[in-house]
Amino acid sequence: MIFKSSSTAPMVLLVWSVGCTPAPVHNVEADDAAIRAMYDQRLERIQGSADLESVVAAYLGVLADDAVMMPPNALPVEGSAAVRAWVLDFFGSWELDVHEWPMDVLEIGPQLAVRRFRSVGNYIPKGGGDPIPYDQKYVDHLRKRPDGSWEIVLHMWSPNSTAANIWH
Repeated sequence: MIFKSSSTAPMVLLVWSVGCTPAPVHNVEADDAAIRAMYDQRLERIQGSADLESVVAAYLGVLADDAVMMPPNALPVEGSAAVRAWVLDFFGSWELDVHEWPMDVLEIGPQLAVRRFRSVGNYIPKGGGDPIPYDQKYVDHLRKRPDGSWEIVLHMWSPNSTAANIWH
């Protein structure tokens, strides 16, 4: 190859070096494990705790600042103040007793993931009364934070039956 101008050689070297840089490897298994651990740790911290602020902090700790929650038969809950108020109201009224927690991660990319799961258990009214059994399905959209941890940006769920539930 003959160069007529000395300014062409650096350009050729730049293109050649960029083309030879290996693409970063995305470790799907590590991200899957991190996502599962995040959910398990949150469940452990929120289930059965008597301290409302600890439960709220654990629940909100995995939500993005711009998270949207989509409860069944209700309008979306958007904005950090609205989400915090919703979480305070919910956990101020109910305790969770989760029996089943099967989890499927549908898709994991380098920065985004979609997770589907099911939760079966009881809502226990804090004001007294009989527990209300539930069986629900969920879809969460997650995004990777700059520190490598994952956060939920969209949390959507609905009951798997028409049995009595707290969302009506």
